Amino acid sequence: MDMHMYSPDTMQFVVPLTQLIKEGKVPTERVDDAVRRILKVKFELGLFENRYVDPDKDIYATTENRSLSLEAARECIVLLKNEKNLLPIDKQKYKRILVTGPNADNQSILGDWTFFQPDSNVTTILKGIRDIAPEVDVVYSNSGRIKAKVSREKTNTTDPALQKQLLIEGGGISDYSISDAVTKARYCDLIVVVIGGYGIRSDWGLRTYGESADRPSIDFYGRQLELVRALQKTQKPVIAVIVNGKPLNNEWVTENIPAIVDIWEPGMYGGKAFAEILFGEVNPSGKLPITIPKNVGQIPMYYYQSPSRYWTGYGLGSSRSDDYPAFCFGHGLSYTTFEYNNLKLDTIFSKNEDIQLSFNVKNTGKLAGKEIPLLFIHDCVSSVVTPVALLKEFTKIELKAGEEKTISFTIPYSNLGLWNKEMKYVVEPGKFTLKIGRSFNDIRLQQDIYIQ
Repeated sequence: MDMHMYSPDTMQFVVPLTQLIKEGKVPTERVDDAVRRILKVKFELGLFENRYVDPDKDIYATTENRSLSLEAARECIVLLKNEKNLLPIDKQKYKRILVTGPNADNQSILGDWTFFQPDSNVTTILKGIRDIAPEVDVVYSNSGRIKAKVSREKTNTTDPALQKQLLIEGGGISDYSISDAVTKARYCDLIVVVIGGYGIRSDWGLRTYGESADRPSIDFYGRQLELVRALQKTQKPVIAVIVNGKPLNNEWVTENIPAIVDIWEPGMYGGKAFAEILFGEVNPSGKLPITIPKNVGQIPMYYYQSPSRYWTGYGLGSSRSDDYPAFCFGHGLSYTTFEYNNLKLDTIFSKNEDIQLSFNVKNTGKLAGKEIPLLFIHDCVSSVVTPVALLKEFTKIELKAGEEKTISFTIPYSNLGLWNKEMKYVVEPGKFTLKIGRSFNDIRLQQDIYIQ
């Protein structure tokens, strides 16, 4: 590591490093190498010729940057659940929508390592919905903050006027805010509740995730679950939107809320991108790059476990359901459907021969959509323990309704290797299983191959 962010006077890095150099335990040549590489990067960036930015030049939030931010948000939002195809929303059927939740109308979509921006630079979830669907009556209920700025003692008042003022000042979710949301929900056709975490860096003490904000739970902080439960009892359709920088899950929410959208930290246009997906102007195509556990007891939970964790019966708990996550690696729904077929692949390969294969993906639905085929490989018999599968290739394609495309992958021979007990990277001959699908738990094509 050539550079660290510690300040120069810290006792954690620079001071002990200086002492190690004096003792001859760290050679000065190593420091020179680090400095040389850092200066090289600065030179390549042109910092010696142009040290300072031009404050009169618009280098932030340019038209190009804004366009890229919106496109990135559209691509990354993940549709986790969509029971009975509740999404996309029919504007003619749902003419009055309640938007509530602690992340409905704030800049939490920017995430950690950010500071508050001018309102013109950020489209919140509430604003995005109102902008995309002006013909829909959007009702807002302020749920307060995930963590309150004002003390709990101050919020323990029965005066409705004072409770409302405390919400504006930064109060947390209270009996009053839950009651207000439920009352308004009864006169609406649909509910969008925006929950999750809060990571804005300048609100250091109020964050629930980010640097120096670890938690002992993956559940929703504070009274968010109470709010969602109360809204679900109104028997109106509920869409839960999760804004957060790490995986969160509550088993009751997963089981009882018909539609769940994970938008992560989508950036300045996250609200617009979500609204486009909500009303079907954009078909969601994001896939989970991680595994989301059901509860904290499942951690560590990741797809590339050793086979014994799944196959011996001595897995994570007392029942088979405990072995499976809330949402697996690669999970992500679409408003259309895809069919995988016509896998073409040899079964026997020689040493140092790359694996070439092809297969077809067809959009069998009525809407255009993007799909991410994933290819996993399992080494069936090996000298050391290897995972049940490892992702080796993927791509993203766009298909019109009814369109079919051929996907070709080339897996280098070396990608089948492992580190053996002598700590040498080798490819061992034998049987391998290739699996292709929409996610780790949704495999559509599979074939065994043999390396000679």
